[in-house]
Amino acid sequence: MTKLNVLYICNDYDMFFGASVSLMRMIHALRNDVHPIVLVYGGGDVQDYCIEHNIECIVHPFFYMWDKPRKLKTILHHPSKSTLYRYYKLNNDCANYVADQLQGRHIDIVHSNSSITTVGIDIAKRLGVRHIWHVREFLDLDFHLDIFMGIPRLRRLINHADARVCISPAVAKHWRFKEENTHVIFNAIQSESEISYIERKEPYFLFCAGNLGGTKHADDAIRAFAASNLSNQGYKLKLVGGGSEEELAMLHTLAQQLYVVDYVEFCGYQHDVKEYFLHATAFLMMSENEAMGRVTVEAMFYGCPVIARNTGGSTGFIRNKENGYLFNSLNDCVFYMQLCAQGNQESVIMSAQNTARELFTEEEYRNHIMRVYHHMLAK
Repeated sequence: MTKLNVLYICNDYDMFFGASVSLMRMIHALRNDVHPIVLVYGGGDVQDYCIEHNIECIVHPFFYMWDKPRKLKTILHHPSKSTLYRYYKLNNDCANYVADQLQGRHIDIVHSNSSITTVGIDIAKRLGVRHIWHVREFLDLDFHLDIFMGIPRLRRLINHADARVCISPAVAKHWRFKEENTHVIFNAIQSESEISYIERKEPYFLFCAGNLGGTKHADDAIRAFAASNLSNQGYKLKLVGGGSEEELAMLHTLAQQLYVVDYVEFCGYQHDVKEYFLHATAFLMMSENEAMGRVTVEAMFYGCPVIARNTGGSTGFIRNKENGYLFNSLNDCVFYMQLCAQGNQESVIMSAQNTARELFTEEEYRNHIMRVYHHMLAK
């Protein structure tokens, strides 16, 4: 069977975050059906990964939609510094470069992996091929980004794609896309064979994010941990993720102020978090507007009970007290932390792993994405 040639537009490049990790999982799931080509803004971890795993990669800068407009004085005296100028210039140059690199080759689909760049539109037009847009974020809610030319215009652009994929019902509802050719497909997190469970847990709670600052609310994890008084029973809170010196210092200061600094462990950014999940008493998802929550589902795969805020993508697959816990206040979160520390959570864990098996395996994901691809190409 002939493989489809798909060009993926990757927004991350210097480090791996949720969107780029999800993209690599998608490519892995489609490895028997698709020849992937990945466009990245610059060199870094993503390009290194592509080289290591023999994934074709093209490097060229393009425009990010959160770029803020420059002052009128700057635009009048230096037109080349205008945000509008750079928007069209960067994306046009990128589209020309990609077309030159792919000259003489047949490309079936351009697949934009995030809503934060529109360069996929220009490339798809230049190549004369179908364009699919993967929407993985709320943008205004989860990242509080000031989008160039505004969210309504970006919504119109995405609506003109040949197909749209939203990673959760919450994302689809927030963007209000037209229903035709809009699909809700949860991210592929792991292969079914990677589902694991260790019965004996260690006395720590886990918080995990690519970046501990901003909207992920690691500060609330520290507050809930301090309020639980579980440090008196020898429990710790492990924070896995990066962040600026200022952000990490603020979290450290908060732990000091709440008298739990000796029980809060900063583990840094980790590429592989499986062992952390396997042994944790529970995982804390504190984000108020998580589009889906890759790490939430990783916890479910690895037999770690999830305690998640009752908002965003988490509500699309976590059923309170059945396959995880949903909290509406920090007091609720504290209660569920104490509950997980007190008793056996095997029934919740088994139910969570069944959910992971049904919704988030690469095997199921491959089927969903390929159906969208073939439907697009048949039009």
